[in-house]
Amino acid sequence: MSLSAREKAKLDAFDTIYRQGQLPVMRAIESRTCGCAYGATSWATRDEADLIAAVLGLGPRVGLLEIGAGSGWPALYLALKSGCDVTLTDLPVSGLEIALEQAARDGIGARCRALIADVARLPFPDASFDVINQSDVLCCLVQKGKAMSECRRVIAPGGHMACSLIYVPSGLDPDDHARAVETAPDFVEAEA
Repeated sequence: MSLSAREKAKLDAFDTIYRQGQLPVMRAIESRTCGCAYGATSWATRDEADLIAAVLGLGPRVGLLEIGAGSGWPALYLALKSGCDVTLTDLPVSGLEIALEQAARDGIGARCRALIADVARLPFPDASFDVINQSDVLCCLVQKGKAMSECRRVIAPGGHMACSLIYVPSGLDPDDHARAVETAPDFVEAEA
């Protein structure tokens, strides 16, 4: 897999963020803000994760693929709450290591696996998963169309995907648009 210098820098930044997210002060802030403490990089709250579980119909014997899983939020919470099996994917290995440690602490290690994988080139056969979740991932990707095509490829017929994202709304004046792009995640701008 060939990454640009900008993409490599972003991976290094996420590696640092995942490790810093495990600091007690960061976990305390996350717990008060989101209602959980996983060292998350997603802005999804626990109430939103509960809604995702309901919308996706999560339960025992359901296979969930979490794209851009980072340190495991919300996928580990979803697996713990619903009893589903979960596959975590991301590129920075540090986040996945943290997630697997948390899965073991939560007693769901047997229902959780993690793979280093780029969503634009998923290493799974067609129709491998019942459901897919992406929390604040698509907005951070260069190859958005390819990522969505890969998700469609690996989801089983009749499967569902939840996708929350950060985006720059249309209709902003030029100054507000520039400010939104500057403060948003890298690669947030998209034609559609």
